[in-house]
Amino acid sequence: MSEFLRQTHRHVELCTSMLEAVGGDPDYQSPGAQAAEHKAEGLISTQVPAEMQDLNNIENLVLAETKDHWNWEMLASIAPKIGDPELKRAATKAISEVRRQEKTHVDWNEKTLSKLAMESAMNPASEESESQAGDRDDEMYSKED
Repeated sequence: MSEFLRQTHRHVELCTSMLEAVGGDPDYQSPGAQAAEHKAEGLISTQVPAEMQDLNNIENLVLAETKDHWNWEMLASIAPKIGDPELKRAATKAISEVRRQEKTHVDWNEKTLSKLAMESAMNPASEESESQAGDRDDEMYSKED
């Protein structure tokens, strides 16, 4: 995971340098970036029971890494159309550096999510959880009466 974090920091550096090369302000947050930040905050703030935290965190990473991978693939599809030769070279170089890494991030997180989901499905619920579920069922049926 620390390697993925290091790579992600590098990806940010590459994006920032491309943005600055076209005169963009790296501190400006577009409406799309604001929406992405809001979505990320929603994922991070989701409260789950302690026994689901690892599964939930990896699921969030799958979502984030899938979107990151898509972003780089989209950049790869438009890079040939970039008119400025210097920016085109920078984008092409960044894409070649990042594309495989992003695919690796997605694959690792998906594999880890599948493993955790399988473990979760194979582990029987604790007695306390079953008791709490039974209490909720009793409450629901008594409200219907």
